[in-house]
Amino acid sequence: MHFTIIHHSELDSTNNFAAALIKQNALIENFVVSTEKQTNGRGQRENLWWSEPGKNLSFSIVLQNISFETTRMFDLNIITSLSIIYALKPFFSEIKIKWPNDIFANGKKIGGILIENTIQGNKIANSIIGIGINVNSEKMPEFLANATSLGIICQQKFDLHLILTQILESFGNVWNQMSIYNLLATEYKQHLWLLDKKHRYLDKNGIFIGTLKDVLPDGKLVLADEFTNLRYYHFKEVEFIYE
Repeated sequence: MHFTIIHHSELDSTNNFAAALIKQNALIENFVVSTEKQTNGRGQRENLWWSEPGKNLSFSIVLQNISFETTRMFDLNIITSLSIIYALKPFFSEIKIKWPNDIFANGKKIGGILIENTIQGNKIANSIIGIGINVNSEKMPEFLANATSLGIICQQKFDLHLILTQILESFGNVWNQMSIYNLLATEYKQHLWLLDKKHRYLDKNGIFIGTLKDVLPDGKLVLADEFTNLRYYHFKEVEFIYE
Protein backbone atom coordinates (compact mmCIF):
# COMPACT_ATOMS: atom_id res chain seq x y z
CA MET A 1 0.00 0.00 0.00
CA HIS A 2 1.48 3.35 -1.10
CA PHE A 3 0.80 6.59 0.75
CA THR A 4 1.39 10.15 -0.42
CA ILE A 5 2.55 12.17 2.60
CA ILE A 6 1.22 15.72 2.94
CA HIS A 7 3.18 17.54 5.66
CA HIS A 8 2.48 20.90 7.29
CA SER A 9 4.53 22.50 10.06
CA GLU A 10 1.33 23.41 11.94
CA LEU A 11 -2.31 22.33 11.78
CA ASP A 12 -5.25 22.54 14.15
CA SER A 13 -5.91 18.81 13.63
CA THR A 14 -4.61 16.37 11.05
CA ASN A 15 -8.03 14.66 11.04
CA ASN A 16 -9.77 17.98 10.36
CA PHE A 17 -7.37 18.85 7.54
CA ALA A 18 -7.78 15.38 6.02
CA ALA A 19 -11.58 15.70 6.15
CA ALA A 20 -11.35 19.06 4.34
CA LEU A 21 -9.24 17.49 1.59
CA ILE A 22 -11.80 14.71 1.13
CA LYS A 23 -14.58 17.31 0.79
CA GLN A 24 -12.49 18.99 -1.92
CA ASN A 25 -12.51 15.68 -3.80
CA ALA A 26 -8.78 15.12 -3.43
CA LEU A 27 -7.69 12.83 -6.24
CA ILE A 28 -5.16 10.99 -4.10
CA GLU A 29 -6.72 7.69 -3.03
CA ASN A 30 -4.59 6.93 0.02
CA PHE A 31 -2.63 9.68 1.72
CA VAL A 32 -1.20 10.74 5.07
CA VAL A 33 -1.45 14.15 6.69
CA SER A 34 1.28 14.89 9.22
CA THR A 35 2.30 17.90 11.26
CA GLU A 36 5.00 18.99 13.70
CA LYS A 37 2.55 21.03 15.76
CA GLN A 38 -1.11 20.21 16.29
CA THR A 39 -2.98 23.03 18.04
CA ASN A 40 -6.33 21.29 18.51
CA GLY A 41 -5.64 17.57 18.32
CA ARG A 42 -8.50 15.36 19.45
CA GLY A 43 -8.56 12.13 21.38
CA GLN A 44 -11.32 9.83 22.61
CA ARG A 45 -14.25 11.12 24.71
CA GLU A 46 -13.83 14.62 23.22
CA ASN A 47 -10.48 14.96 25.02
CA LEU A 48 -7.69 17.07 23.61
CA TRP A 49 -4.61 15.16 22.47
CA TRP A 50 -1.44 16.70 23.95
CA SER A 51 1.73 16.56 21.84
CA GLU A 52 4.96 18.48 22.33
CA PRO A 53 5.65 20.41 19.08
CA GLY A 54 8.44 19.00 16.93
CA LYS A 55 9.12 16.02 19.18
CA ASN A 56 6.26 13.61 18.58
CA LEU A 57 4.22 12.14 15.75
CA SER A 58 0.78 13.52 14.88
CA PHE A 59 -0.62 12.16 11.63
CA SER A 60 -3.72 10.82 9.92
CA ILE A 61 -3.91 7.91 7.51
CA VAL A 62 -6.64 8.56 4.93
CA LEU A 63 -8.25 5.66 3.06
CA GLN A 64 -10.66 6.61 0.29
CA ASN A 65 -13.18 4.51 -1.64
CA ILE A 66 -12.55 1.45 0.52
CA SER A 67 -16.21 0.26 0.46
CA PHE A 68 -15.87 -1.47 3.83
CA GLU A 69 -18.98 -3.05 5.36
CA THR A 70 -20.07 -1.08 8.44
CA THR A 71 -20.29 -4.39 10.30
CA ARG A 72 -16.51 -4.57 9.90
CA MET A 73 -15.87 -1.11 11.31
CA PHE A 74 -13.81 -2.40 14.23
CA ASP A 75 -11.49 -4.16 11.77
CA LEU A 76 -9.94 -0.75 11.12
CA ASN A 77 -9.15 -0.45 14.81
CA ILE A 78 -7.57 -3.91 14.85
CA ILE A 79 -5.47 -3.18 11.75
CA THR A 80 -4.26 0.18 13.08
CA SER A 81 -3.49 -1.07 16.59
CA LEU A 82 -1.52 -4.07 15.35
CA SER A 83 0.35 -1.91 12.82
CA ILE A 84 1.64 0.30 15.63
CA ILE A 85 2.38 -2.68 17.87
CA TYR A 86 4.43 -4.46 15.19
CA ALA A 87 6.35 -1.28 14.24
CA LEU A 88 7.27 -0.35 17.83
CA LYS A 89 7.58 -3.79 19.42
CA PRO A 90 11.40 -3.99 18.99
CA PHE A 91 11.83 -1.03 21.36
CA PHE A 92 9.89 -2.29 24.38
CA SER A 93 9.84 -5.20 26.79
CA GLU A 94 6.04 -4.92 26.74
CA ILE A 95 3.69 -3.09 24.37
CA LYS A 96 -0.09 -3.55 24.59
CA ILE A 97 -3.41 -2.30 23.25
CA LYS A 98 -5.63 -0.64 25.85
CA TRP A 99 -9.19 -1.00 24.60
CA PRO A 100 -10.46 0.73 22.63
CA ASN A 101 -7.86 3.11 21.20
CA ASP A 102 -4.69 3.49 23.27
CA ILE A 103 -1.21 2.00 22.96
CA PHE A 104 0.59 1.21 26.20
CA ALA A 105 4.33 0.59 26.50
CA ASN A 106 5.78 -0.75 29.73
CA GLY A 107 2.48 -0.01 31.49
CA LYS A 108 2.08 3.61 30.34
CA LYS A 109 0.33 5.32 27.45
CA ILE A 110 2.58 6.02 24.50
CA GLY A 111 0.01 6.59 21.76
CA GLY A 112 -3.62 6.95 20.81
CA ILE A 113 -5.91 6.42 17.84
CA LEU A 114 -9.00 8.32 16.68
CA ILE A 115 -10.86 6.82 13.71
CA GLU A 116 -13.53 8.85 11.88
CA ASN A 117 -15.48 7.25 9.04
CA THR A 118 -17.72 8.49 6.26
CA ILE A 119 -20.72 6.18 5.97
CA GLN A 120 -22.71 5.67 2.77
CA GLY A 121 -25.58 3.25 3.20
CA ASN A 122 -24.14 0.14 4.85
CA LYS A 123 -20.58 0.89 3.68
CA ILE A 124 -17.64 2.87 4.99
CA ALA A 125 -16.64 4.99 2.01
CA ASN A 126 -13.69 6.86 3.53
CA SER A 127 -11.77 6.48 6.76
CA ILE A 128 -9.55 8.98 8.56
CA ILE A 129 -7.30 7.27 11.08
CA GLY A 130 -5.70 9.81 13.41
CA ILE A 131 -2.62 8.60 15.27
CA GLY A 132 -0.52 10.26 17.94
CA ILE A 133 2.74 8.70 19.18
CA ASN A 134 4.93 10.16 21.92
CA VAL A 135 8.42 9.77 20.47
CA ASN A 136 11.02 12.28 21.68
CA SER A 137 9.36 14.05 24.61
CA GLU A 138 11.81 14.00 27.52
CA LYS A 139 9.21 14.78 30.19
CA MET A 140 5.45 14.39 30.20
CA PRO A 141 3.21 17.06 31.77
CA GLU A 142 1.88 16.35 35.27
CA PHE A 143 -1.72 16.00 34.07
CA LEU A 144 -0.56 13.03 31.95
CA ALA A 145 0.85 11.04 34.85
CA ASN A 146 0.23 7.71 33.13
CA ALA A 147 1.93 8.68 29.85
CA THR A 148 5.44 8.12 28.53
CA SER A 149 7.43 8.35 25.31
CA LEU A 150 9.72 6.20 23.20
CA GLY A 151 12.60 8.52 24.13
CA ILE A 152 11.94 8.32 27.88
CA ILE A 153 11.87 4.53 27.85
CA CYS A 154 14.84 4.02 25.53
CA GLN A 155 16.83 7.06 26.71
CA GLN A 156 17.63 8.24 23.20
CA LYS A 157 16.26 10.39 20.39
CA PHE A 158 14.60 8.95 17.31
CA ASP A 159 14.15 10.05 13.71
CA LEU A 160 10.46 10.98 13.49
CA HIS A 161 10.27 10.36 9.74
CA LEU A 162 11.80 6.90 10.17
CA ILE A 163 9.28 5.94 12.87
CA LEU A 164 6.44 7.25 10.69
CA THR A 165 7.71 5.24 7.71
CA GLN A 166 7.94 2.07 9.82
CA ILE A 167 4.35 2.48 11.05
CA LEU A 168 3.05 3.08 7.51
CA GLU A 169 4.91 0.06 6.16
CA SER A 170 3.51 -2.01 9.01
CA PHE A 171 0.00 -0.72 8.25
CA GLY A 172 0.32 -1.81 4.62
CA ASN A 173 1.53 -5.25 5.65
CA VAL A 174 -1.33 -5.77 8.11
CA TRP A 175 -3.88 -4.41 5.61
CA ASN A 176 -2.75 -7.07 3.13
CA GLN A 177 -3.50 -9.75 5.74
CA MET A 178 -7.20 -8.87 6.07
CA SER A 179 -8.13 -12.13 4.37
CA ILE A 180 -6.85 -13.97 7.46
CA TYR A 181 -9.02 -11.93 9.83
CA ASN A 182 -9.21 -14.69 12.47
CA LEU A 183 -5.44 -14.57 12.87
CA LEU A 184 -5.48 -10.78 13.20
CA ALA A 185 -8.30 -10.93 15.75
CA THR A 186 -6.34 -13.49 17.77
CA GLU A 187 -3.20 -11.34 17.62
CA TYR A 188 -5.22 -8.32 18.74
CA LYS A 189 -6.62 -10.20 21.72
CA GLN A 190 -3.18 -11.50 22.73
CA HIS A 191 -1.90 -7.93 22.87
CA LEU A 192 -4.73 -6.56 25.02
CA TRP A 193 -3.65 -4.72 28.15
CA LEU A 194 -4.98 -6.42 31.32
CA LEU A 195 -6.21 -9.52 29.47
CA ASP A 196 -7.38 -12.10 32.05
CA LYS A 197 -6.36 -9.79 34.90
CA LYS A 198 -8.54 -8.26 37.60
CA HIS A 199 -8.84 -4.49 37.57
CA ARG A 200 -11.13 -1.71 38.76
CA TYR A 201 -13.65 -0.34 36.24
CA LEU A 202 -16.37 2.29 36.27
CA ASP A 203 -19.70 2.02 34.48
CA LYS A 204 -23.06 3.80 34.91
CA ASN A 205 -23.73 1.74 38.06
CA GLY A 206 -20.42 2.55 39.77
CA ILE A 207 -17.00 1.04 40.38
CA PHE A 208 -16.53 -2.73 40.21
CA ILE A 209 -13.76 -5.32 39.89
CA GLY A 210 -13.70 -6.93 36.47
CA THR A 211 -11.56 -9.30 34.44
CA LEU A 212 -11.05 -8.54 30.75
CA LYS A 213 -12.06 -11.65 28.79
CA ASP A 214 -12.49 -10.65 25.16
CA VAL A 215 -13.26 -8.02 22.52
CA LEU A 216 -16.02 -9.05 20.09
CA PRO A 217 -15.86 -8.48 16.30
CA ASP A 218 -18.06 -5.39 16.65
CA GLY A 219 -15.59 -3.90 19.15
CA LYS A 220 -17.64 -4.62 22.26
CA LEU A 221 -15.57 -5.21 25.42
CA VAL A 222 -16.35 -8.32 27.48
CA LEU A 223 -15.64 -8.21 31.22
CA ALA A 224 -16.35 -10.84 33.86
CA ASP A 225 -17.37 -9.31 37.20
CA GLU A 226 -16.64 -10.70 40.68
CA PHE A 227 -19.62 -13.04 40.38
CA THR A 228 -18.36 -14.35 36.99
CA ASN A 229 -21.23 -12.60 35.20
CA LEU A 230 -20.22 -11.39 31.76
CA ARG A 231 -20.74 -7.70 31.06
CA TYR A 232 -20.65 -6.21 27.56
CA TYR A 233 -19.67 -2.62 26.82
CA HIS A 234 -19.61 -0.38 23.77
CA PHE A 235 -17.21 2.58 23.54
CA LYS A 236 -17.66 5.16 26.31
CA GLU A 237 -19.82 2.85 28.43
CA VAL A 238 -17.02 1.81 30.78
CA GLU A 239 -13.74 3.30 32.02
CA PHE A 240 -10.52 1.86 33.40
CA ILE A 241 -9.74 3.21 36.86
CA TYR A 242 -6.05 4.02 37.19
CA GLU A 243 -4.51 2.90 40.46
